[in-house]
Amino acid sequence: MKTIMFYVSSLAKGGAERVLLIVAGYLTRYYKVIVLTDSIAEIEYELPKQVERIVVPPIKKNRFGRAIGALARLANIRRECKRQSPDVVIVFMEKAIPRMVLALLLTNIPVIGAIRGNPGVIFASKGKRTYANITYRLLNKVVLQTSQQKEIFGTWIDKKSLIIPNPINEEFCVEPYYGLRENRIVSVGGLARRKNQAVMIEAFSKIADKYPEMTLTIYGEGDLRESLESQIRSLNLVNRIHLPGTVGNVKEEIRKSKIFIMTSVDEGIPNALMEAMALGLPVIATDCPCGGPAYLIENEVNGLLMPMNNVTAAADAITQLLDHEDEAEKMGQNARLVSGRFACDKVCEQWRKCVDEIK
Repeated sequence: MKTIMFYVSSLAKGGAERVLLIVAGYLTRYYKVIVLTDSIAEIEYELPKQVERIVVPPIKKNRFGRAIGALARLANIRRECKRQSPDVVIVFMEKAIPRMVLALLLTNIPVIGAIRGNPGVIFASKGKRTYANITYRLLNKVVLQTSQQKEIFGTWIDKKSLIIPNPINEEFCVEPYYGLRENRIVSVGGLARRKNQAVMIEAFSKIADKYPEMTLTIYGEGDLRESLESQIRSLNLVNRIHLPGTVGNVKEEIRKSKIFIMTSVDEGIPNALMEAMALGLPVIATDCPCGGPAYLIENEVNGLLMPMNNVTAAADAITQLLDHEDEAEKMGQNARLVSGRFACDKVCEQWRKCVDEIK
């Protein structure tokens, strides 16, 4: 039986980590599966049954600084990989990929790199782009979510890359809610700059007087909490815009809502958007790089696409769905088709085929 090792910094609650664990859990049907992480986060996803976890030994502080620490980290990763002797290593997250490639230099262990975000932002400087191009060339395969993610790399990546979308969490593939919808607009995502929730808050303020019964709830936690709370106070909307943080059962929190909105400036294929669509919610999302929302949404058929950083467009999209409830409901029904397009077994089989092709 083959041994497959996944590598990621931690199992903290994020979209990439969730996808990793869905794929890892599926692959236990065929392989021994190990997840290697650098650390244990304060709040993490639960490990699937039959998946083993190994945490790289922490780096001891030393007087020689970060460079020696980085080399020690590579040595620890290499040691764990050689000890487990995996047939394939699958690395999630852009910055972790060069780390594993360097750790496994001059070994015969093949490496698959899974790009989750926008490499053009992560490797923004010329030096970082060069570093990425050099190290990524040493990968056996590069798994992308969208074709836009190729753009910072040269044509060499065409021969090594394939596109595998995210699998949809099966918990969200349920019968849609057919009752009277609650007067709520909802969003799910970390409170971070790339999620750009300030735009949806400002847009809500533009329509708040017209729809006095509506509220906006943003589920998630992050570094921008204080900034967003300050914005909400300045708009005098404390009683109508809520930031409850991370919740245990987000499906039940959002499924009866009237609208799901996402105002990101940077997305791969966003899990939260897929899940809202699977629930049959009318959705609004920005047409942002790396093209994930546009890959999911056919504008005015199964949702609404809008330009980035455009408060007026966001307010208009909300108004369109609230003023035309039959149209919104039809979009929600069409959105549910993502459950078939990105069914867990269908997507995870693409991962299994990718693994089996590695010699």
